[in-house]
Amino acid sequence: MRRAHSTLLLVLVFAGCSGAGGRTGGGGTNLINNEELRSVDSEGLSLYQAIQRFRPQWLRSRGISSFGAAAEETVPRVIVDNIPFGEIDELQRIDASHVIEASYLSASDATTRFGTGYTGGVIIVRIQ
Repeated sequence: MRRAHSTLLLVLVFAGCSGAGGRTGGGGTNLINNEELRSVDSEGLSLYQAIQRFRPQWLRSRGISSFGAAAEETVPRVIVDNIPFGEIDELQRIDASHVIEASYLSASDATTRFGTGYTGGVIIVRIQ
């Protein structure tokens, strides 16, 4: 009986691990890959519009931050090719067809990677 439970547990663990890889199409919830961006090439979308289509949750405010002197709305900041690019509306200036990939980092991951000041997270863009 105990051996049957152990075998069942191993099968479930391996089944869970095998489901994580090999996914085609989308790049996951924190990545918009080149394949997805190429699917909208003919539409002439800005990166902002492509994100609205594929990952609209990236553009949502994370609420009001009460840390520091003044409360402020926390929205993601934009970094293009490892250079701070500005606020989220700057994504409208980037043509989606010129982007290799875009990814989202949460506030804690952004703070770990780039330091303080990223309470809404970061959208990282890699340009061709």
